[in-house]
Amino acid sequence: MNEQLKLDVKTIICSTISTPIKPEEMPDDFRLAGENLDSMAVMNLILALEENLEIVFDDDELSVDAFEDVTSIVKLIYTKVEKNYA
Repeated sequence: MNEQLKLDVKTIICSTISTPIKPEEMPDDFRLAGENLDSMAVMNLILALEENLEIVFDDDELSVDAFEDVTSIVKLIYTKVEKNYA
C-alpha cells in the first residue's frame, strides 16, 4: 500500500474529524465507522476525500465496511488513484 496515499488520507481524516491524533501518529487500524464518525462526519469525510484527492465515489462503494478504518479507506481509494501514486 502506498505510504504517501496513506498519509494523505490520514491528513484528510484529521482535518475532517475532531481528534487529537496527528496524521503521522494515526495507526492504520484507527477505527472510524461506529466509533469516531457519525453519519454527518462520514458525509464530511467523503466530501473531503473526493475534493482533496480529485475522485468520485460510486454509490456502491459507500459502505460501512469501506469506512471501517484507515486501511479500508486507503484500499478503496488506491484503486481509484493508483496511477497518481505509482
